[in-house]
Amino acid sequence: MMKKVGIMIIAICILLAGSNAYAFLDSFLDGVSSWISNGIAEATNAVVRVVNYINGFRTSMFDAANGILVRFANGVPIERGQLMPDYNLVAQNSGDVIGDRDGDGDIDADDVQDWLEDDGVDNQTKLDTLMNPNNLRYVWTQIEYDDTTGAISREISEVNDRNGNVVDGMQDVVEYTNGRRTRVTAWVQDGDTGEWQQREVTFQYQDGRLASATGNTDLLAQVTGVPGLTTDLFGATCTVAFDASGLPTSITGQDGDSATLTNVTRDDMGRITSIQFSNGLRVERDYNSAGLLIHERVTNPDGTVASETVTAYAENGRRIYQDDRTQAGEETTEEDRNGDGRTDQVTTTWDGIRTFFIYNSPVFSTRINPVESVQLAEPPSDPDPAVTGTLFYDADTDTYYMEVEVWTNFDGVNRLEEPITVYLDLSKADDETKEAIANSVGQKMIIHGNSEGGVLEDGYTLEVLGLGVGPFEEHPLDL
Repeated sequence: MMKKVGIMIIAICILLAGSNAYAFLDSFLDGVSSWISNGIAEATNAVVRVVNYINGFRTSMFDAANGILVRFANGVPIERGQLMPDYNLVAQNSGDVIGDRDGDGDIDADDVQDWLEDDGVDNQTKLDTLMNPNNLRYVWTQIEYDDTTGAISREISEVNDRNGNVVDGMQDVVEYTNGRRTRVTAWVQDGDTGEWQQREVTFQYQDGRLASATGNTDLLAQVTGVPGLTTDLFGATCTVAFDASGLPTSITGQDGDSATLTNVTRDDMGRITSIQFSNGLRVERDYNSAGLLIHERVTNPDGTVASETVTAYAENGRRIYQDDRTQAGEETTEEDRNGDGRTDQVTTTWDGIRTFFIYNSPVFSTRINPVESVQLAEPPSDPDPAVTGTLFYDADTDTYYMEVEVWTNFDGVNRLEEPITVYLDLSKADDETKEAIANSVGQKMIIHGNSEGGVLEDGYTLEVLGLGVGPFEEHPLDL
């Protein structure tokens, strides 16, 4: 169900749209923490960090909630690794769990994708398999600095496809001028077509502070954390203006549609609980006791809900799954549920889509609270056909069936070269018929009833209406 996947490491490292925002690179990154718009990015005390030192110098820091490892040289961060599942490693190390699902004689990353999309596989089994340390690897971002000023100048990240393979010729890049972020370019892979698209956002400054950001709407929402930025409201590109505190003061779409900030509310801890824009766009947020964002609702100007997400976390702050309540739905399919050759209507409804994460990587999605209802096809009104065959009983399934040698419908008599198996539905048979059938196991007998289309094929079901030939006088009586 996942429509789009993309490994945008830079965007992830800065902020995840629609979820809690971590200022995970602590104060030791000095100006780096100012990359995130103040007031939108909320630091949390639930993140567990492990810091290593050698001779008093920090050498590495691991963020257990986000699976991020930062390495230092002379106290300066030089590279950052994002843990993510590598489906090639999963296929290699957990092939006995995955299996050769496409039957090509090899277990590979495509089999892992099929396995993750299989609703019949337990969700916890999927998560435990992907979280196996042998199935994870780091995606690395290199951090460069200006030789003259010493300020950060660029971050370069490898680009990975949906299976975890490094894509040659592609890089996600964050550019800086005088230590200030000026441009982000990132590649995104469409989950359905596999096509890649490059997206870009640029940042403008005034009097030493971030004044505005312009570019692809989806990427802009990710790297700034401004809620309510959707292509439906503002088009493929837009511009966001910020005040001195980092709050968005206005949003202007590519066709001139705009919205200005009219009101912001905060809780006792200073966390944003609501944002209101002049066009009616409204954002509401709730947090847990650890300060993590657990619920966010974005309401469109017309009053419809643009998005509503509920997020669950592990004890260390690691995101487990995120529910999208706006993706509730209903679908109806046609299936032969009884195996009687009839087309039954199967309707499934669900309350939204739940996406599971391994650190910052979405890995698979399921429907929330799926409910299925089945409307069985009505049998034909007239008895059709009559059959002759040997009766059997399967005690394991409590099912009577016949090996039918001849059957007759209103089109004539059908003598078979090889017997076919026909299952008997006794729900409409009277007591006398049921008793006769129960006492005739292993014997040949003649009965009549209903079948789909008045015909019989191997595996069909006959809804038994009575003993004998019924209205089919031409049906042979010799057993």
